[in-house]
Amino acid sequence: MKQGMDPSMYNAATSGDVGFLQRIKVGQVSTDVLSQKTPQGNNILHLAAEVKQISFFKEYGPTFYQRFPLLWDKNKMGDTPLAHRCKSRLC
Repeated sequence: MKQGMDPSMYNAATSGDVGFLQRIKVGQVSTDVLSQKTPQGNNILHLAAEVKQISFFKEYGPTFYQRFPLLWDKNKMGDTPLAHRCKSRLC
């Protein structure tokens, strides 16, 4: 399978578009997008953390965390989303 992320998912994570997560929640967008990663192995929370999209984390947590625990998912560098944030910019 080719590794990549749907551009709309990427844009939602980096812009803090919580409406995209809400559309997943109500079934307008498939939950399959939550398992997508960038070529660097970053998931949507890595991307949101990199650009300080706190609202995206807040919306993700209560709705999706139990089924998709992406907060603990590591990228190709072995970093969780929060570690990625700290390495890419000072926390």
